[in-house]
Amino acid sequence: MRKSNIILWGMFAIAVTMMTVLQSAVYRRDKHNEVEDDSFYKKKNELENYTVQQLGPFTSIKIENSDDVGIAYSSEYKVLIKKNILQRPSIKQEGNELTIHEIDNKNYDYEFSDGGISNKRIIIYCPSFNHIQLYKTSLQIDSFPPTGIVSINLTADKGAFYLGNNFFGIEDYPHGKINFGSLNVMLKGSSKFLFNANCTSKRMQINATNYSSIELRSKDLGDSLQMNIGDSCTIGLLGSIFKKVKN
Repeated sequence: MRKSNIILWGMFAIAVTMMTVLQSAVYRRDKHNEVEDDSFYKKKNELENYTVQQLGPFTSIKIENSDDVGIAYSSEYKVLIKKNILQRPSIKQEGNELTIHEIDNKNYDYEFSDGGISNKRIIIYCPSFNHIQLYKTSLQIDSFPPTGIVSINLTADKGAFYLGNNFFGIEDYPHGKINFGSLNVMLKGSSKFLFNANCTSKRMQINATNYSSIELRSKDLGDSLQMNIGDSCTIGLLGSIFKKVKN
């Protein structure tokens, strides 16, 4: 082989090697960034454990006879359903309302459980909402951006709202505090409401019938906290926020 050909082949081999090394470096960088912001593990978990249903925009959510449901921020509207659920829940969207319904479970238990939403049976992703209605359902609201949720209404009948998270890992809680503007809560039929320490609210109003329970772990409840509760309700408050309560 002539010397000139050897030089050309050598230059070609060097170029191919450099391109391979560069592509490998870019791949490792992107993969590292995905791991750092949790998108890699999140996508892996979704693909392996959930079926995904894409949805159109909605502002109202109604959930019946379901436990272990989570809702978190995303620029997309979608619902994830765990693959090991024996009977797939009914998911319907009419206009701005999303309805999720399961067959009534007589052994239903809506006790709170600390942790994030990564292993919930059903996960709802959306950029915003303004009303959630629960019947025999437990729901955790978690992972919304610092700009917060301007004004929402929460209604539960034999249900439970769990706002925020006690687990401060990147997997389940990437956005820090959840900031609520105006929060209106209606509890009926021995329902439960827990407002975790990593949540804030500018205004909060709670109406609760007998045997419902309320626990407010946050110190940042803004300027107005109003409660209208039944005689048999139970309330857990930090001492520093008693002065904010108005009957």
